[in-house]
Amino acid sequence: MQVLVYIAQAVSDWALQRFVTLQQTAADPAASRLQFAVAATILILHRASKRALRVIVQSSALERQANSGAAALTVQDGKYEKWMARRAVWRVSSELSLSSMLQEQARTIERFASSSSVMTASDLARSITLAICRRKDIAFNSRAHFFLEKYAIRQIVLVKSFETELSNMCSQRADWVPLTPNQENRSSAEMFNELWDAVHAASTWPASLPPLLSRESRGGVNWVTLGFQGLDPSDDLRGSGRFGLVAFHNLLTRHSERAARLIVESKAPDIHIDMVKVAWYPAALASIHVCAYIARLSASGSLRKWLFFSASDPDESNSWQLILNLHAYIIFEFHEFWKADVRRGVVKTVMNFEVCFANFCSILYKKLVVYRPNPLELDEYSVRISASDFQKNTNNSINVHRNGMYLVRPVPFGIQAFEAYFEIVEEEDRMLIALKDSDDSMDQMFTCEEDNDYYDGKDGDEYEMDNLSKVKVKEKSA
Repeated sequence: MQVLVYIAQAVSDWALQRFVTLQQTAADPAASRLQFAVAATILILHRASKRALRVIVQSSALERQANSGAAALTVQDGKYEKWMARRAVWRVSSELSLSSMLQEQARTIERFASSSSVMTASDLARSITLAICRRKDIAFNSRAHFFLEKYAIRQIVLVKSFETELSNMCSQRADWVPLTPNQENRSSAEMFNELWDAVHAASTWPASLPPLLSRESRGGVNWVTLGFQGLDPSDDLRGSGRFGLVAFHNLLTRHSERAARLIVESKAPDIHIDMVKVAWYPAALASIHVCAYIARLSASGSLRKWLFFSASDPDESNSWQLILNLHAYIIFEFHEFWKADVRRGVVKTVMNFEVCFANFCSILYKKLVVYRPNPLELDEYSVRISASDFQKNTNNSINVHRNGMYLVRPVPFGIQAFEAYFEIVEEEDRMLIALKDSDDSMDQMFTCEEDNDYYDGKDGDEYEMDNLSKVKVKEKSA
C-alpha cells in the first residue's frame, strides 16, 4: 500500500510540475499545437493520479500539501523544512488554479488583486480558507486549516496583488515631470538627476569621461552616454513605464560602482564610436529590455514559483525588493554573457545586441522558471571564483566555459541569497581592480628599468633628445 501511495504521489508531483511549465510555455503565441496537446495529456494524468490517491489515503491533494507544509513549519531554522513549506505554498497555488471545485475561490483572489478593496489580505485569506475547507472536507482548526489561512493563502494573495501592481506600474508613464510643492511621491525628473549624479560619482567611472552637457537634452546633460536613445530619457521608457525608471534608478544608486563599470565597458559613453565596426550596446536600453522581460514573466504567472520559494515572511511582502534585486542580477549576468560573446566573435556590432539578449533569456528562463531549487539554495549563495582562478583568467572574466561561452550563474532565491550574490560581485570587482593595478605597476617597473638601461653611458641632454624622439615616433605610429 505504501508503495502504491509513493508511486501515485510521485506521478502526481511530476505531472503537476510538468503541466505548469508547459502551460506557461504554451501561453507564448509561438507555441505549437503539440505543446498544447502534451500539456492537456499531462493534466489528465495529474488528475487521474489525484483520484487514485484520494481513494487510497482518503484525503484530497490540497489537504496533503497543507499537512506537509504545516509539519515543516513546526521545525525552526531547518533548511529542508523551510524548503518543504515554500514548496507546499507553490503546490497549493497550482492546485487552486487547476481544481475545478475551487474556481470561484480562484476568481475571488483575482478580483481582490485587481481592485482596491477595503478587505485586508488576512481577512480574505480567512474567508477563502473557510470556503476551501468546506469544499475539500478539511477539518476546521486542523493543521491543514492553519497552514492554509496563516501561510499559503496569504502568500498567494500577496503575490497575486504584486503581479497586478507590477502590471499597473508598467502602464504608468514616466514622463519628465519636475518636482511640485504638493507632490508626495518623488518626481521622475528628480530620479533621473539622482541616477545621473550617482553613476558619475562612482570611483569606477573614469576621469577621462567627464559628464557631457547638452542644451537640447532634458536636464541639460547628454543622456545618450548612459545608453538612452534620445534627448529625453523618458521617451525610451514607454515600454516599461515607471517600473523601468525605478529599476534603473535602483541599479545606478544602489550598485553604482558595478553599474558605472558596466556602462563604461558597454562603450555607450563613447559618442565618437564607430557603430558599424565596434561591438557595443546601450546600457539603459538593456535595462528597459530586462524590465519588459520581467513584466512578461509576471503577467504569464511564470515568476510565481520563484516568488514563493524566495518569500521569507508571510506577514509582509518583499516582492518589490526581490524584483529589483532580480533586475540587477540579470543586468550583471547579461553583461558578462555579452562580453564573452564579443570575445568569441559572435557579437561584432550593436546590431547583434537583440540576438545576444534573446540567447541569454533562453538560458535565464531555465534557471528562473523551469528550475526548482534544492533546500541548500534557499537564502544562501556560494557560487564564487577563487583568487587563483581569477588571476589565471587573462580575460578578467568569471565563469567562462572552455569553449568561450559564459556560464550564467544560478538565480538567487531569497533576499539573503541576493545579498550574498552582490557581496561576491563586489569582491570580484575588488579582485579585478587589484589585478589591474598590479599589471599597471609591473608595466611601469619594466618601463623604468628600460629607461635606466637606456640612460647608462649617455649625457643628460642626449638622453632627453632620444626620449623625445621616441615619443614622437609613438605619436606618428598611433
